[in-house]
Amino acid sequence: MAFISILILGIQLYALYSDGYGIIHEDEAIYYNGARLFAETNQPIANHCIAENVSKIGGYNWYGPFWNVYFGTFLKLIPLGKGILVANILASILVGICSVVLIPKKSVLFTILLLCSFPFTYHQFFLFPEPLILLLSIVNMVGLVKTINNPTKSALLLFSAFVIIQIPIRITSVFWLFGIIPLISKKNFFPISTYILTGFLSSVLFLKFFCASFIVKGVSDIGNFSFLQIFKISENAMFTVQRNLANIISEHHPFVIILLIVVLLFFWFTIKKQTEILISFSIIIALSFCIYFAFYTTQSNFLLKQSIFMWPLLIYGFISETALKKHIQISLVAAITMFPLFLFISIRNIYRHTESYSKYVIQSNIKNSFNSIKNYSASRNSLVVLLNVNDFKEISHLPMFLPVINKQGVPIIYSSNLVNENSTYNEKYKFHKRLKVDLILCPLSEPIAKERLFLAETTSHFQIATLLNSKSSIDM
Repeated sequence: MAFISILILGIQLYALYSDGYGIIHEDEAIYYNGARLFAETNQPIANHCIAENVSKIGGYNWYGPFWNVYFGTFLKLIPLGKGILVANILASILVGICSVVLIPKKSVLFTILLLCSFPFTYHQFFLFPEPLILLLSIVNMVGLVKTINNPTKSALLLFSAFVIIQIPIRITSVFWLFGIIPLISKKNFFPISTYILTGFLSSVLFLKFFCASFIVKGVSDIGNFSFLQIFKISENAMFTVQRNLANIISEHHPFVIILLIVVLLFFWFTIKKQTEILISFSIIIALSFCIYFAFYTTQSNFLLKQSIFMWPLLIYGFISETALKKHIQISLVAAITMFPLFLFISIRNIYRHTESYSKYVIQSNIKNSFNSIKNYSASRNSLVVLLNVNDFKEISHLPMFLPVINKQGVPIIYSSNLVNENSTYNEKYKFHKRLKVDLILCPLSEPIAKERLFLAETTSHFQIATLLNSKSSIDM
């Protein structure tokens, strides 16, 4: 285990040694720019939204306020994107420590299998929050195992409360509460059902009021859940299941296939052994996949992230309930054999992130163009800019160039509409009247609709327009 830890630490130091760490995935931009905005303003509001959708309370993005605060705090201390990387590496180090210290049985074996796994080595070098989710998964799993072994009233209450307070971190944390279903008896039916119902209602309310409407329709259906819409939600869920099954077949991502095979083997192992721990773990995993298939997406980028919390359950459930050394040895050999491949993929991802930052630094002309947005004052407490992201495809990693505050320190919120290449002008620049749009960014080749827009400025890369009745003004 020491050799594996040294290799991982070496790669972590290699990543930290870089001059800066840029983004390579569009979803990273949500965390990166949200953190930048919080670091500048101490406000966890959305920096980017779809169709002017922000949360009903607070004006947050679809992940809520937590990650802007968490990553933004690190960016205050360590800029250039490396603040988020440091946060992820620290969480990954704590994953290793907690694996050794907290796991009740076969902790060294568990740690080796986890450190050699794809989810652990891969996600810590992205600007995603998965390392902290993995850390919380280990803590939750240990708490669940202790609760199963000693299901007192205080243990059930403590575990349930700890899970519920994690809902603002990730709404799917509520799935952990379903792990106490095997403990239901006549004595504790009421408290356990109350804890599960409280967790479910808390997650729905948080989704409804503190998260912007999700692009994925199924998630929006959960946030707008009502018994009057149950048939419509069921119909949408059936359609989503069919689409997600087709997506897995068409995409056939190797790590998604491996994940599904491991999960199916785990279910078979649970049916064979039928222990409370395995049944509890299987309920959590099965429910999670049902939700993902019916209300979310099985696109590999998202499914591999959302399923990261399952890996401690899969690993610990197997090694703690099997007595066959041969099976453990096979698993250990397979993990160690695949480990160099995962390290290679991680090194490649680090290179892509550092290269992204290097390209950003040398493209000062693009940065200067977008800095023109800073010169405009806001009509309200934020400067809202409408743009069609598809029109800026030639600019690599566009979100890194977007300023997050204007010269007065007012937050800038960027909104875009869900369109395709064949969409009309009105579809691309549609106003939804949820936010007060101040500026519109149009490509140089796009004619300005003079009947409703005023051309305020032309930069080297785009045009800046304002509404004819807008109160926004340029402050040079």
